[in-house]
Amino acid sequence: MKVTADQVKQATIDAGIDIIPSHNCCLCGVVVFFFREEEKLYFSSSCNCCESEHRTSSWEEVAKWINIQTNEEQAQKIAKKFGL
Repeated sequence: MKVTADQVKQATIDAGIDIIPSHNCCLCGVVVFFFREEEKLYFSSSCNCCESEHRTSSWEEVAKWINIQTNEEQAQKIAKKFGL
């Protein structure tokens, strides 16, 4: 599965997805996540271990995250979070 940034962006917007869980912190277990505001994407890495500002992310970063997966099942699992 190979996706483009535009495909990820459009699928997420079309599905009305605003919060996309990324993973659980390995220390405290809190979910860190991407979130969408309009067409912009951000990443929140704050958990119970640390406090940090949200950072601007990009649809290209997400497409790369999906495309770099060597396990097709894992790639599809991530893509599904973004409405693909």
